[in-house]
Amino acid sequence: MHRIIPLFVVAVVSASSLHAQTLSVSVRDTAGVPLAQVGLALLDTAGRVVASAKTSDAGVAHMPTADSGVFRVFARRFGFRPLQTNLFRIGAGDTIAVRLTLDRLAVMLDPVSIVAQRDTVRGSRVFGINLRATGGHIITPSEVEFAILGARDLADVLTRRALPGIIVDQFRRCPRSNRGGGCLPFVIDGQLFPDGSALQDVIIPEMVDFIVVLRGSEVGVRYGSVGHNGIILIATKQGTLQKRR
Repeated sequence: MHRIIPLFVVAVVSASSLHAQTLSVSVRDTAGVPLAQVGLALLDTAGRVVASAKTSDAGVAHMPTADSGVFRVFARRFGFRPLQTNLFRIGAGDTIAVRLTLDRLAVMLDPVSIVAQRDTVRGSRVFGINLRATGGHIITPSEVEFAILGARDLADVLTRRALPGIIVDQFRRCPRSNRGGGCLPFVIDGQLFPDGSALQDVIIPEMVDFIVVLRGSEVGVRYGSVGHNGIILIATKQGTLQKRR
């Protein structure tokens, strides 16, 4: 069985002997050249990350999926415009082949816009916190858009920014204080997630509007002892993150 989805070619081969679903993604540029190291994320209808991978030198990646259902694919690589497919269905035992084409992107940052955005964020109350009084390091919308190009996840985004007092644990893929301790908690659209190691399972970079990093001395009493080493505040473009089921 073959299906064509607008903008993207999705071929589906059903086989009753298969017990798992497999997604194969091939990525090329507009000249037809295979693109390696393209970050891919398979998302469910709530925007949660189901699987992730990077393309090989041949521009291909394979992602086995545990469940059937309706999904979409995000593709990103530095120097190219991030791409999101339409929703498509993966049935039990299906082997799905998705072919994507990425457009090259002129990567530029406007310093004036960055300053204006930073001033706007600092002048507002982010999840009830007065940033003019507390401080905090702001990663503006423009800086987020630049940092997500080619990023696998938010750990890569945070790694690309110079965060005072914060380091990124590359093994657990989460930020933590340089004074020690585990992964920092994070807050998305006002919802607290005490276990920072779950960051990659909750949100993908394309959903982020801006980020505020607070050190332990800047957190205050709002989040209690959970933020004694610091906390990551994330505002999404949608404004309200759907709660995980």
